[in-house]
Amino acid sequence: MSKSSGNARACALQVLLSVFDQDLTLDLALAQHLPKLAETRDRAFTQQLAYGVLRFYTALDDLAGQLLRKPLAEKHLDLYLCILLGLEQLWHLQAPPHAVIHATVELAGIRKKKWATGMLNAVLRRFQREQDSLIKSLSRQPELQYACPHWLMQAMRDTWPDNWEEIAETSLQQPPMWLRANLSRISRKTYLARLADQEISAQPGTGSADIRLQQACPVQQLPGFSEGLVSVQDSAAQCAVPLLALAEGQKVLDACAAPGGKTTQILETQAGLSKLTAVEVKSSRAVKIHENLQRLQLDCQVIIADAAAPESWWDGTPYDRILLDAPCSASGVIRRHPDIKHRLQLSDIQRLSKLQYDLLTKLWPVLRPGGMLVYVTCSIFTQENQNVVSAFMAEHSDAKLLPVDMPLGFRADPGWQILPGLEDNTDGLFFARLQKIS
Repeated sequence: MSKSSGNARACALQVLLSVFDQDLTLDLALAQHLPKLAETRDRAFTQQLAYGVLRFYTALDDLAGQLLRKPLAEKHLDLYLCILLGLEQLWHLQAPPHAVIHATVELAGIRKKKWATGMLNAVLRRFQREQDSLIKSLSRQPELQYACPHWLMQAMRDTWPDNWEEIAETSLQQPPMWLRANLSRISRKTYLARLADQEISAQPGTGSADIRLQQACPVQQLPGFSEGLVSVQDSAAQCAVPLLALAEGQKVLDACAAPGGKTTQILETQAGLSKLTAVEVKSSRAVKIHENLQRLQLDCQVIIADAAAPESWWDGTPYDRILLDAPCSASGVIRRHPDIKHRLQLSDIQRLSKLQYDLLTKLWPVLRPGGMLVYVTCSIFTQENQNVVSAFMAEHSDAKLLPVDMPLGFRADPGWQILPGLEDNTDGLFFARLQKIS
């Protein structure tokens, strides 16, 4: 095993410890640890390992339980994660067994637990011998076959009885990398040509600016990225801003705006707005909005505040358009954030649906009569989507539902649903358009 790959494995272990022991999101854990690696290939391998373990955790956890003679104590979480890293490499990466076993044993030494080297060696060698039968045993239970917690699997089945298997399978796949051409500065056709010049294979999506790469690559390799010619954004996410029907002179609010993908898309779509306000409750996430605005050479008002408390930030002049990209379970983007499967609990769905309803209720008064609010989540669950919108409309006689029609997805009254991976390999999102009538 090379020193380079050993560094990547050790870094992946640190990332996983941050997720499971410190309760960091995978994104934050990677941001914390990847800069420690000098080589691009090491950073890529670290991400591959961390994502793999989290995508298949439920199944890997079951395999480890079968292979261990007795469960490891909580204080040995690091050793347990070493086992999962080893199993992931043997199973899905199909790496040379001798190299994987040697590397995993070395990790125990790095953790100053050389006493565990025999146990790690025995567990992985047993998996090597019994791999076929062990993996076959997983297919007997859907939650193991699709590496999904039981409650989440049941929620998928209850909500989408005809599509749950496709949704579950999609959650185990690596998502495609989608781009949004900055149409205010370059046409999609021209940018596709620039990608071809760099021998980056890509194809247009169903929208006006979306481009899907055949293979993901570092953003630094994208022509014109640093100059603001293109952004990374899923095709389904790009569907929200066109629903706003933006026009010159409008005052627009982007609530819950981080990381700023839709904020910048609004500005690229309509430069003649009278004002765009982006509200984000977390200052750490607002940093991303500023970074995106700077890279794309755009500007708007960014306020760090709770969107559900407009009395603390609203200037009293109503908005013509509001985009509410509400906090949600993110069940439609699990393949991009596989730690969701292990961080999310059933009780969170009820808590989030209350938060979403509160946001709608508190933001409604800042919308002018005749104005429009677009409600968006990256959830696949009716509790956060149709139920929230229906409950809001039942309590607000001045809310009128406007039609949503787009190339992807289907009508899911009162709104529109795109399921993850089912069409054009996009993420899963829900949309609803509400007009405020006098």
